[in-house]
Amino acid sequence: MSDRHMLEEAVRRWGVTSQLNQTQEEMGEAIAAINRFRRGRTADSELLAELGDVQLMLDQMRVVFGDEALDAARRASADKLREHLLNGGDAHE
Repeated sequence: MSDRHMLEEAVRRWGVTSQLNQTQEEMGEAIAAINRFRRGRTADSELLAELGDVQLMLDQMRVVFGDEALDAARRASADKLREHLLNGGDAHE
């Protein structure tokens, strides 16, 4: 089974609402892992595992919303970051 087929099958089998909920849950777990990592209470491997789970869910969101829509949203965010860097903005104003 290809990765794309796996993602499509997950969305088909469990539905959009369930996969949105799962995305939210995985993001929450990643936030908690980032906090533990910053305090020196977890290894890189745990944080990376949580980020991998988030990435897999974001890949499923490509199935839900379409590659083009997410690519456009990412480009818009990258443009904002680029502009911020070029204008000498402070970190996360």
